Amino acid sequence: MMNQRNNKTYEKPLKTKESILFDLNIGVLIKKYRNAFKQKGNPLFKLTQAKLGNVINVTFQQIQKYEKGQNTVPPYKLMQIAKFLNFDVGYAITSSANNEHYPNYLLENKVIAVSYKSIAEDKNLILSPKYWIEKIETNKNK
Repeated sequence: MMNQRNNKTYEKPLKTKESILFDLNIGVLIKKYRNAFKQKGNPLFKLTQAKLGNVINVTFQQIQKYEKGQNTVPPYKLMQIAKFLNFDVGYAITSSANNEHYPNYLLENKVIAVSYKSIAEDKNLILSPKYWIEKIETNKNK
């Protein structure tokens, strides 16, 4: 994709398969800790995307994009999220680099295994987790 900036043409860098998987893993980890968050003295408290967004000064849509792996979480925002949700940033980065969170992706109450190998082998890389889930479901039904 070519863009113009200050009368100079530049290409937007493409994401690699590894960076896509990393973003997906970070997103699943954030969602897991957000859903497990408990407020002292209020066991019924639910930490919504909007509430987490208010804590780190972004919109709920941005939190949603982080959790889906559509956007990369900037390091400072990841640090803020980790501090608030009480998880270690080093653990988040290391475990996400090792693809420890995304293989079991929950959508519509179904747990579907998505492996790095299946993504790496696909010539038409599509970023949407929904695509991979539908692809695996279709292959199971054949």
